[in-house]
Amino acid sequence: MADIEIGGKAFITGRLSARQQFHVARRLAPLFAAMVGNGGKSDLAGIASSGDVDLSKVASSIANLSDADCDYVLDTCLSVVKYRDNGTVCNVALPGGQLRYDWIDMQMMLRLAGAVVQDNLAGFMPTAPSGSNDAAVA
Repeated sequence: MADIEIGGKAFITGRLSARQQFHVARRLAPLFAAMVGNGGKSDLAGIASSGDVDLSKVASSIANLSDADCDYVLDTCLSVVKYRDNGTVCNVALPGGQLRYDWIDMQMMLRLAGAVVQDNLAGFMPTAPSGSNDAAVA
């Protein structure tokens, strides 16, 4: 779906099936709810850059996710990410959720998963109220 570069490395994010999108969205629904009500913004990028996020609510929502739900979201999102290196394209995740590359750290892993969520759940969140021009992206 999209090319993304993180730490000088090139990745390609892919498309989740409709069922995978649903299951990821329902697990992340408490996080999305914690991000709503932040000055009318409804897209993750706009929310994150606006400074209107109540980080305690977001942190609490993340902390309340079970390990199984976190693993599901990460494993599902990373299953559609590929790494591109000198013309070779390889899946980032191996069967069972292990990462193929040991140089992928937590920050990179979360940014990749976030890119997949952003690309695949566009339109999941309602558009911002009161005629805002913000894009509706979950």
